[in-house]
Amino acid sequence: MTAGSRARPQTTTITVRCLLFAGLREAAAGRTDVELRLPAGSRIGSLRQALAQQLGSAAALLAACRFAVDGEYVGDDRPLRDGQEVAVIPPVSGGQHSDDPVHVALVQEPIDPTACQQYVATTRAGAIVSFLGTVREITGERRTVYLSYEAYDTMAARKLREIAEEARERFSLERIAVVHRVGRMDPGEVSVAIAVSAAHRAQAFDGCRFVIEAIKKDVPIWKKEVWADGTEEWVHPGMA
Repeated sequence: MTAGSRARPQTTTITVRCLLFAGLREAAAGRTDVELRLPAGSRIGSLRQALAQQLGSAAALLAACRFAVDGEYVGDDRPLRDGQEVAVIPPVSGGQHSDDPVHVALVQEPIDPTACQQYVATTRAGAIVSFLGTVREITGERRTVYLSYEAYDTMAARKLREIAEEARERFSLERIAVVHRVGRMDPGEVSVAIAVSAAHRAQAFDGCRFVIEAIKKDVPIWKKEVWADGTEEWVHPGMA
């Protein structure tokens, strides 16, 4: 092999620059951009999670933000390349939230239930129903010290969206937001938040129940229970 034909080493990480605007910039203490290093092959969904960790309290606003590359809006499955510039677009004038009626996310930071409710709010709805899954401290006679959730991120995000879109169509929902947290959670913390809006309360209640039951059955997310007696146990939510 000649020097000119040697293969270049594969890059394991990429650098992406996120541009922040308007309310998001103010919520991020005036920062106009954030540079992130991500694993090679990352997509917009992974960028959204990494950015939420960087922005701390401003992360709640990300639920209503859209992402744009080269002047065009893109979805969470859009691949990223090294050196790419991504615009993070807060809700624009004349609208309270994203035009997308479905929002799903896997996050590591604490979930803000109010942000989910705000995302689904619309004057077309007569009802908003939300569900919060929280970490239970006592199960039978055993005490939980903490839970640790792990997900197959790419598939889990895709399944969450499939479930949300099916629920919206089946129950005629106006808007829906589903946020599931991964990582360590202490008793009382929120592990999953679901908010739906519909013209009537029966649709909203039925749609919300459908989503949580489908998540527990079909989404590849596992939890490890760490008990006060020092034992640990991995459990799929559908078996809990």
